[in-house]
Amino acid sequence: MHINLRQGIHCQVTLVRGKGSIELERVGPFHNLVVNNGKNNIADTTFNTLTTYCHAGSGSTDVLPGDTGLANFEAATNNVLTNVTSVKGSAPYYANCVKTFRFAEGTLTSKTIREVAFSTQATNGAIFSRALVLLPYGGKASVNVGATEWLDVIYEFRLYPQFVTDAGVPTDASGTIVIGASSYAFVIRPSNVTTTGYWDAQLCRAQWVAVSSAWLSSFSSTSALGLVTNQPTNPSGADATSVDSTIQHITYSAGSYNREIQLIIGLADCNASGGIGAVRFHTGMGAYQMTFTPAVPKNAGNTIRFIVNLAWDNKV
Repeated sequence: MHINLRQGIHCQVTLVRGKGSIELERVGPFHNLVVNNGKNNIADTTFNTLTTYCHAGSGSTDVLPGDTGLANFEAATNNVLTNVTSVKGSAPYYANCVKTFRFAEGTLTSKTIREVAFSTQATNGAIFSRALVLLPYGGKASVNVGATEWLDVIYEFRLYPQFVTDAGVPTDASGTIVIGASSYAFVIRPSNVTTTGYWDAQLCRAQWVAVSSAWLSSFSSTSALGLVTNQPTNPSGADATSVDSTIQHITYSAGSYNREIQLIIGLADCNASGGIGAVRFHTGMGAYQMTFTPAVPKNAGNTIRFIVNLAWDNKV
């Protein structure tokens, strides 16, 4: 079976200048563009690793998707004060990771900061995303840092589920899959969108993940879709685990911003009387639930190849 998903990612940045324990100035939040390099790297590397360093610069050229570094690099820091992963408990739903970097006193003495970026390295380049310092209602801005002042850069990364509106209303996708010589209708929607274990922005990447040791959980033939905050009804307790099932991540093609990931459900997994009526599957870009009509037969005499084409891009 083959399923297509498209995930939205979004970032925003706030700059805070201070002295001692006193906040002197705050600019933001303003939007931040995940550049092509960042979108490529998130195929195999988690968001948290891709943003190990914060870069600060004084350049003011417009941000472009093809940027690979700051226009005028000044300094970098990997001093992370806080790194918090959470999920939003009400619509619009998203998982987010908020990292606060601090440039200590003396690091940016007499520097005028007009741009920031996030990277895997301490030197300019290999950036995940870049942003110009902006005023709340648009227009370029800057932050001047004194010799005895620190600068905090607060970076929020968001991962949005597909098939649900900003008001929280499901927009279920449907279609038909063919297994063997038979066709099965399916309906798909997000699952457990308010549960961090299923939606973890810090660990976002285009791969399968196991939740409680299961790549996928199957549900009985009489199951129905649950709310986007829940899962299908009537769990059967038969899961695709790392014991008998296997994962394949097809080699990522740079510039495609999509990747095929495959789960081969083994002989001993997901065998339920009456067949599989629904599944909940877990990727590094969130969890989804699906129902099948009729139920998909599965027993110890066959395997099933479950294929997801996972795509991602900046959310407008």
